[in-house]
Amino acid sequence: MRRPANLLTAAVLGASALTFAVPSPATAASTTVGNGCVATAPAPNYTMVMTARSGLNSLPVAAPSGGVITKARISMPAVGSPYPNAVKVMRATGVANQYTVVAQSAPLPANGITTFDVRLPIAAGDVLGLYGGATGTLYCSTPDAGDTVGVIVGDQAPGTTATYAPATGIALPVVVTVEPDADKDGYGDETQDQCPQLASTQSACPVVKVDSSASLAGNKIKVVLTTNNPATVKVTGIAKANGKKFKLKGGTKAVSAGVLTTFKVKLPKGLKAALAKLPHTKSIKVTLTSSATDSLGRVTTDKTKVKVPGTHR
Repeated sequence: MRRPANLLTAAVLGASALTFAVPSPATAASTTVGNGCVATAPAPNYTMVMTARSGLNSLPVAAPSGGVITKARISMPAVGSPYPNAVKVMRATGVANQYTVVAQSAPLPANGITTFDVRLPIAAGDVLGLYGGATGTLYCSTPDAGDTVGVIVGDQAPGTTATYAPATGIALPVVVTVEPDADKDGYGDETQDQCPQLASTQSACPVVKVDSSASLAGNKIKVVLTTNNPATVKVTGIAKANGKKFKLKGGTKAVSAGVLTTFKVKLPKGLKAALAKLPHTKSIKVTLTSSATDSLGRVTTDKTKVKVPGTHR
């Protein structure tokens, strides 16, 4: 088996006292990304990136789609003290063996097979890395040269681009869960975000509220309204005269939260005819309904009324 390039050889071979005795590699769920192997040794002060997998690993090493990493499982034998390892999200630059660190977790105190809650953005095609500091970056020696990592000395911080020395027969013992992030707020839609339709909150989606008022504006009715959250608002109206019902339409608009929006409601011909027969001392009551539909399709309504005087002289 080929060991990592010169960068790793001294560190790993010189740390034989720390080498782990481990069971067979664990089986991981097919919906996750990474490798379910159990670490066989630590390599102090190296950043490693998982670049390719063998047929022994059923999981992809690159994210098939973007989103947020919400869980990270690091596998190693249970020992006396933890081995803190930070999970890194790495992105290939297009240059051979060159990667940029785009995000990383805090050091996770790995000891045994442990799952940690994290929140890391990841794009389709990104791969995983680990850094373990002085106690060591955890890795697995595997029997297949198809398992490949890239290795570099030191902790590569987010934003750092570097070239990594390839090492075969090596894998990283980390499996992550990637959840979609529909509203791009940096929270996983399944377990971290109760309102994936709205980036401004991760709590339960607030029900939209609408407040409206109506007044006459010439031969039209003006409806002014506001909502507490973005919504699609439709304004309609109903009037009754001489045993007949008249429907009014004010149209539909996208309304921004807290912004006063004006709708102009035309009087239908039938209602105008009824008003023409009605003395100006009398009026016909029109009920206006503003229906606000939020991002979840929930509808809230607000009603307001206005009296339209007759036009007969």
